[in-house]
Amino acid sequence: MQYAKSYGNFWLKRLVLMSLCLTLLSSCSKAPLTAVKAPEKFVPIHLLQPCSAPFFNVQVWGDYPDYVARLMLVLEKCNTDKKAVAEILALKNQRNSNDCR
Repeated sequence: MQYAKSYGNFWLKRLVLMSLCLTLLSSCSKAPLTAVKAPEKFVPIHLLQPCSAPFFNVQVWGDYPDYVARLMLVLEKCNTDKKAVAEILALKNQRNSNDCR
């Protein structure tokens, strides 16, 4: 049992030392931040494309729950993409309005 405790302490000490080294390596830079100009059309085209519904292959009433689940998944993904685009454009517009001041 003593061997297990010393082995655990060994790894604990090693983990603490590695954490300390990584903390020291991640220091702040003294160089000033430089703003990178983004191109006007920086929203990916595939995010602006309309989403298509999954193939409608319902043959019996029991197939509807599966189709509805797939349809809801596609709609959720599409809405997430459109929300991301809206957030990107809002952030860009906010930065542009701050630059004009």
